[in-house]
Amino acid sequence: MGVALQLFGGFRAVRDDGQVIPMPDRSRALLAHLALAATPIQRTVLAAVLSPDECEPDQGRNLRQALYAIRKALGHEAIVCTDHSALSLDHAIVRADICEFRRAIAGSGEKSLLRAIELYQGAFLQGETFRSPDFEDWLRARRGELLEEVVNALLRVTRLEADRGTFDGALSHARRALELDTLCEEAHRQVIWCLAALGQRSNALRHYEVARQLFADELGVDLEAETARLRSVVGEGNIDVLQGRRGHLTDGSDVLRPHDDQHEPASSTPPARKRIRAAVIAIGFAACGAAAMVSLAMSQWPAARLPPPETLPSIAVLPFESSGGEKAEEVIGYGIAEELTAMLASHPGISVLSPSRAARIGPDADPSDVSKQWGVRYVLNGSVRRSGQVLKLIVRLTDTQTGFQVWSTQLEGDDKSSAELRIAEIIDETLIGFSGAIGKEEQRQAWGKSDRDLLEQDYVRRGEQFSLKFNPEAHSKALQVWHEGLARFPNSVRLKLSLAFIYRYAAEAGNGDRVRNLETACTLGREVETAPRKSRYEEWLSHWLSAKLAQWCEDDFPRSINEIEVAIDMAPYDASARADLAELLANAGKIETAIEWLQEAIRRDPRPPDWYHRNLAWAHYLDGRDDMALQALQSQRNLQPNPLLAVVYARLNRDAEAQEALVAYRRLNPSFESANEVQRPLTSTLRKKWIGDLASLGMN
Repeated sequence: MGVALQLFGGFRAVRDDGQVIPMPDRSRALLAHLALAATPIQRTVLAAVLSPDECEPDQGRNLRQALYAIRKALGHEAIVCTDHSALSLDHAIVRADICEFRRAIAGSGEKSLLRAIELYQGAFLQGETFRSPDFEDWLRARRGELLEEVVNALLRVTRLEADRGTFDGALSHARRALELDTLCEEAHRQVIWCLAALGQRSNALRHYEVARQLFADELGVDLEAETARLRSVVGEGNIDVLQGRRGHLTDGSDVLRPHDDQHEPASSTPPARKRIRAAVIAIGFAACGAAAMVSLAMSQWPAARLPPPETLPSIAVLPFESSGGEKAEEVIGYGIAEELTAMLASHPGISVLSPSRAARIGPDADPSDVSKQWGVRYVLNGSVRRSGQVLKLIVRLTDTQTGFQVWSTQLEGDDKSSAELRIAEIIDETLIGFSGAIGKEEQRQAWGKSDRDLLEQDYVRRGEQFSLKFNPEAHSKALQVWHEGLARFPNSVRLKLSLAFIYRYAAEAGNGDRVRNLETACTLGREVETAPRKSRYEEWLSHWLSAKLAQWCEDDFPRSINEIEVAIDMAPYDASARADLAELLANAGKIETAIEWLQEAIRRDPRPPDWYHRNLAWAHYLDGRDDMALQALQSQRNLQPNPLLAVVYARLNRDAEAQEALVAYRRLNPSFESANEVQRPLTSTLRKKWIGDLASLGMN
C-alpha cells in the first residue's frame, strides 16, 4: 500500500486507504529532506542537519530513531539505503506533492503550469517548526525558492490568458501572485493592465497608487519606470492600446504590455528584495552544506491522493458604500470595513480576505464576482449614510454559492471616531459570536446534505445546532450526531473536541453519570492534546478544553490559567471564549480579571446570552459582591432559579426568596444532587466559602 505526502501547506502523510499517519518532528524533517532530493543523501549529512548541536554518536542515534519511526509507519522499503552510506525515498511507495510540483513547474504548457499552481496549497511545510536551527535555515531557503517558482508560474499563465483576451482569468491569476508575494511588481503591472482592459479604469489607477505607497513603505523605493509608463497609458484611457498587443504613448515612445511573451518576463522581485532573498538562501546553503545543494526530484509517480484540509468559512469584507456620495461617508465606510476585517482575521475559526485586497475590490462589487476572483464563501457589504450626528448603516451577508442573503440588518451609531469600532464589534459578534449568523448558515447547509456526502465538519455543525441549547434532550441528540461522525472519521480532532466539551458540561450539569462523563471527557481531551497534527482552529479549541479539564480532572489551577491565556491570545476578540474562560479564572482565584473579561464580553455582544450574566454573577459572588451578583442574575432575559440565586438571596438576608428559589429549582430538576455543586473545582478558600453557603441552605 502506498503513502501520499503533503508537504505544501503543512506536513501530512496519508495511506491510500485514507488513514492519516502520525510522525515525530525529526521523521517529518527527514521525509521532507529526502522528498526534495534527486540523489541519495549521505547519512552523516542528514544526521548533522537533524541534530546539529549534539555530538556525533547522538546525531547517529537520532537519525536511526527517525528512520525507525518512518519505517515502522510507512514500511521498511520506504527508505532506500545505498551501501549503508546514503539514503533516499522509494518514490514507488512514497509519493510527494513536491515531486509532481517540480515536474509540472518544468513543463512549458499552460496545463502543466496550472497543475503546479493547483498543487501549491501553501508554503513548504507551513506551520512546521523543528528543533534544528540548521534545518530551519534550510527550510526558509527552500520556501523562498518554491514561492518564486509558483509566482513565476502564475505570471506566465497570466500572460497566456491575457494574450487570448481573457482578462478576467488573467486578473485572477495576477491577484493570486500578489497574494503570495505582495512585492512582485510585475504582478502589480498585470493587475493594472487587466483592470484597465476590462474597463475598470478607476480601479486600475487606484491599484497603481496602492502599489506605489506599498513599495515606498516597505522598500523605500519608487516603482519602476515601466510601471509609471503603464499608469500614463491607463490615465489616457486608450482602450485600443490597452487591449492591443502593442501601443504607443502620446510622445511616440513604445509601451510593452507586461504579458508580452516575446520578451523575457520582468523580474518578479525588486532589487532590494532580491538581495534580501539571496541572503536568506545563502544562509540556508551555508548552514546545511551538501544537504542543501541536492537537486530537486522530477519523479514520474502519480499524484498524491490527499484528503482535503479542514474547511473553514471564508469571507470578504467590502468597504461600505457611501449612500450620499460624500467623501466623509466613504472614509467611514472604509474605516468600518478595516476594523471588522482585523477582528475577523484574528479568529482561528474563519478565513478572511486580507484588508488590502478587499479594499481593492471596491464597495460596489458583485458578491459572485468576488467569489470567482478570491474563492470566498461569504461576502459582507453594505452602505453608510450620515444623518446629522447619526450614522446609519445597512449591512448584508451573502452566501456566494447560492446568491442568497443569509443575514442583513440596519445599525445606527453616533458620528464619533469610536462609532466605527463599536459598529465593527457588533457586526463581528453577530457574524461569528455565540450562535452567530455564519455558524447558523453552516449548520443549515450541513443539514441540507445527504448523509453519504457528509464531511467531518458537517457532523460538527449538525451537532452544534443541538449543543448550544444547553438542555439534556438537545445534548443527547448532539452526542448521537457526533458519535456517528466519529465512527466515520475516527481520527477527527474536531469531533473529539466537541464530544469532550459536551461530556465535561454533562458532568457539571449533573446529566447522567457524573464520574463516567468526566472520565470520558478527560480521555478525549488527552487524545486531542497528543494528536500529531492540529489546525490553528483545533489548537485554539484544544487550549480552551485543556483549561477546563486541568481544573475538572486534575485540580491544576496554574496549568488552567496558562491554557486560558494561550486561548485568549489566539482569539482576543471572541466574546464567548472570554466569557466562558472567565468562569475558570474566577474558580482559580483570578476574580478581578474574570469580572473585567465578562464585562467586556457583555459589552461587545449586542445580545449577550444569559450565561454571560450568570458567569458574571458567579464572579461577583466569589468576590463578596452579593448585590452585584444579584444584579447580574436579574439582567438575564430568562431568569431561572438555581443554587447561586438561592445563595445570593440568603447572603442578602432575603431568606424567603432564597427558599422559594431553592424549591423552584428542585421542582425543575428532580434529579439534582448537591454533590454536583459541592464538587465544583475551586481553590481551597473559595471552595470553603461555597460549601459553607450551600450548607446554610441544607444543600451540603
